Amino acid sequence: MPSTTSFTSAPTASQTAATALTKLIFVARKAFEAYLIVSAEAGSVTMIGAVSPMYRPAMRMAAA
Repeated sequence: MPSTTSFTSAPTASQTAATALTKLIFVARKAFEAYLIVSAEAGSVTMIGAVSPMYRPAMRMAAA
């Protein structure tokens, strides 16, 4: 074993806190990214396709 690795110390409290914060930010970013993807997909599903004349609100009210 090399001598430099045998004398390394454990992370300090500030390093541990920084690592925990980094992990928390990463998880939050992934969750936000997933939310944006899902909401974009929901928007594209409702926007794709032509509107049929029989389903337009004005036509439905006139037929009623």
